[in-house]
Amino acid sequence: MNQMRIVTAMKKTAILLALCALAALPAAAQNNEFGILFGSARPMKSDAGKGSFESGMRELYYALELEPSTLFRIEVGRMRTKTAFPRAGGGFDIDRNGTVEHADGIVEYRFAEPYGYTGLFAGAGLYRQKTNAREETDYGFQGGLNALFPLNRTYAIAVEGAYHWVNVYNPRPRYVTLGAGLRIAF
Repeated sequence: MNQMRIVTAMKKTAILLALCALAALPAAAQNNEFGILFGSARPMKSDAGKGSFESGMRELYYALELEPSTLFRIEVGRMRTKTAFPRAGGGFDIDRNGTVEHADGIVEYRFAEPYGYTGLFAGAGLYRQKTNAREETDYGFQGGLNALFPLNRTYAIAVEGAYHWVNVYNPRPRYVTLGAGLRIAF
């Protein structure tokens, strides 16, 4: 009679894994949500020049409720907009088809409204400005407001406006984004 036995080292690992999974169960009891936004971005204070709103902004986020009406969001996004890099002899190389990618940690506070929710948010993250020839990465900040219009308990239409302040690029760009999309709560 052959019995399948787990090696002692594997048994300890399996018990540790089960304990870690059990310890993480309270996090699953929180309200979580996932969202996707599409919209446009506009360069503001930058040597790339001010521009008009251009389509090409996409953002994904995952949010976890920390306290009632307070959420922590992890957000990644991409904007297609004008970018500028300094030239060696002075001045700037401006690329009208540049991209700015970002990953942020954001704290959001929501207010209940008759139509749904309004939220104020702020956070910090990493920003990468890219053209075909060059790229630069540095930190930046984001702040803004959003509104959720619930369709049912799980789905809602999300509308968001944000201001992105990127710190150390030379020139120091600022962007405004406007987006709308879908929020899925679970």
